[in-house]
Amino acid sequence: MNSFPAYFYTGIKPKAKKVLLELQDNGIEFYSDDQKYFWEYSKILPSIGNDSKKIIITFGKNHPQDYIEIIDENAIQYLHQYHANSFFQKNSNVKAIGCFISLILAIILSILLAYYILLPWMSHKIVKHFPKELESKLGEVTMATYLADKTKIDSGKSALLQEYFNELHLNGNDTVKIYYFKDSIVNAFAVPGAHIVIYEGLLNKMTSYTQLAALFGHEYAHIAKKHSIYNIAKNISLSSLSSILFGDVTGFGGLILNNAQSIKTLEYSREFESEADTEAFKFLTSRNIDPKGILSLFELLESESKKNTVIPQFLSTHPLNSTRIKSIETLLKNHTFTEEKHIKLDSLFIKIIN
Repeated sequence: MNSFPAYFYTGIKPKAKKVLLELQDNGIEFYSDDQKYFWEYSKILPSIGNDSKKIIITFGKNHPQDYIEIIDENAIQYLHQYHANSFFQKNSNVKAIGCFISLILAIILSILLAYYILLPWMSHKIVKHFPKELESKLGEVTMATYLADKTKIDSGKSALLQEYFNELHLNGNDTVKIYYFKDSIVNAFAVPGAHIVIYEGLLNKMTSYTQLAALFGHEYAHIAKKHSIYNIAKNISLSSLSSILFGDVTGFGGLILNNAQSIKTLEYSREFESEADTEAFKFLTSRNIDPKGILSLFELLESESKKNTVIPQFLSTHPLNSTRIKSIETLLKNHTFTEEKHIKLDSLFIKIIN
């Protein structure tokens, strides 16, 4: 097929003019109003899309551009088969939209990959290789605000709590420092560098030495597993985390220290809380201390949250949920343990709460 009918449009308000297109080796030729036109293939702006019912090609740089409309089915089929490169191009808008959507999906995928895979991996890597000296410094900076007001620290009861903790033999190679903080709020928290702060308000609610043992087991697990450092590392931007992988330990250390005061308000994840609960269970059973003290502690905290309109601060940073309680109940059900009466722990507990 070397010739076929089409409609030619030219001018500001073009009207369709029927023409006969002649296919040449390097372009198309046609006549309109006794004027000869020749459009080189190389200068034709191909039809957008892949329409099987209509082809529109434009030509020239003047505006408005001249264009030809081809609606003959046989011609369209022939051009698709033999002159696709000259008469057709992919829809640039569709292509652009497709590229944009692909870019957005790639960004979303990158964010999800960073948040759910890369960020936890980097955080774990940082925690694993976190310098002991920096961890100690972080603890000192955090504790400085508490130790500044000496009237808030009961040194006598801090010593009793320290003796109690030492009697548990939880700390392995860590030298854990215990502080009795005189405040009525129901709270306790662990600080990197092996510090544990327990508030008078929480101790005054306790009724057994097993509850205190459970609390110490839980808080020490946060220290041993470096949960606070992991939380801070995760909360700092991904770009900041990247610096540590390239050796900028000092810069990252500065960021960590600048966030030291946020440790006491960091809310542990369910994963960390469950891990601390399980570790506390292991601590207690390995020392023949009744692990039901964990459930008893949970019941105390739940009771406090129901009695007060303001939730105990301990629960704001150590959120309690039914899953944690059920997990401990399952551990109690599925594990056999030997319970012994720990007279010294009981005696120290009585001294602490009185």
